[in-house]
Amino acid sequence: MACAGERITSHFRAPKNASAENPAPAVLIMCGGDMFKEDRGWAGEMALEHGLASLVMDGPGTGENPFPYEPESVSAWMAAVDYLAARPEVDAGSIGAFGISRGGHSVMLLAGSCPEKVRAAVASAGHHFGYRMTEAEMANYVANRNRRAAYIFGAPGDGPSFPPTTVEQEEALFKRWSLSELGLVEKIVCPVLMINGKQDHLAPIGNIYYMLEHGPVTGKEARVYPDDGHCAFKHFAEWAPESFRWLGERLGVPLKGA
Repeated sequence: MACAGERITSHFRAPKNASAENPAPAVLIMCGGDMFKEDRGWAGEMALEHGLASLVMDGPGTGENPFPYEPESVSAWMAAVDYLAARPEVDAGSIGAFGISRGGHSVMLLAGSCPEKVRAAVASAGHHFGYRMTEAEMANYVANRNRRAAYIFGAPGDGPSFPPTTVEQEEALFKRWSLSELGLVEKIVCPVLMINGKQDHLAPIGNIYYMLEHGPVTGKEARVYPDDGHCAFKHFAEWAPESFRWLGERLGVPLKGA
């Protein structure tokens, strides 16, 4: 797919019976900071199982996405929605989005940036939404991020995937990235399902409560797992298929047997 003179290789799939005469709802599957589209084949499969077409795309700054990781690169995600809408197999009026971790923030960023195009969104984790951490939470967050900065991700010989951080740097990132600072919270008007573990040290659970307390009154749902951490992966077998069932319902997939 094309965006601003660049091309982004992505993975498109559609139900066998989808056609111009019988278009299917679709979901944009948004990858996070340390995952590639090749790692999200299961999500495309779940989309198919629930009657949805899908496009799986690397996030900005990773894989085959040439755009840098910055808020303005939401334009690449918006181009992906336009690509889906132009496919003959896709119902242009029924496109949703699904993302995990950094992709959870990307989902919300996209939903607020083009509310007229995104009809439903699922965000597993995600940071920053608008929640300001307490001093103790920030200290724990910085410590965990710095431990993570020692992890290697990529080709042999590559350096750490994530740079070390400080409280001051995190304050600057909040101003640069938070949905509240970007003026997007009130613009997220589509149905949203937010999921996370209560013990998440990378995307504090306060982000979900912030969204429940701010923005439009209706349309937001959440599932919080008190015994789990980042993205609630211990409960993945429950929330992952339910996310695509939920998307299918919100996007208008016909009920089986109807």
